[in-house]
Amino acid sequence: MRRAFLLVVGLATLLLVIAACGDKGIKTPEPEAIIGEVERPPDVSELAGAAVFTSTGCGACHALAGVEGATGALGPDLNVSLQGRDAAYIREGIVAPDAVIAEGFPAGAMPGTYSEQLSDQEIADLVEVLSIASGGSGS
Repeated sequence: MRRAFLLVVGLATLLLVIAACGDKGIKTPEPEAIIGEVERPPDVSELAGAAVFTSTGCGACHALAGVEGATGALGPDLNVSLQGRDAAYIREGIVAPDAVIAEGFPAGAMPGTYSEQLSDQEIADLVEVLSIASGGSGS
């Protein structure tokens, strides 16, 4: 009788342990709250300069967040390489690309003919998009 009692108590304990290990007792951790603002890339897709960027094929060589198809890796990622740069620096990079060459990239890789191929307005639009996308003001 004592054996039967111990067996029942042992089985009951085992069942309680198994029940406690079920998925009802598992809690999924909640994500941590973010305090402050989350920086999002600006939406530049509707600006005139995005169309210039696309139509001249810049996205084949350069990545630029917010511009569809701009995922190239032959040239620098413009969101990174132009971060903190002013409009004059960005303009010079378009019209005289060998004036300052991004580290790790060869001279002469980017065509130096955009000042002849693009109007002053197209260059200004392109500078605005690149400036905004890289964290500048576009001016």
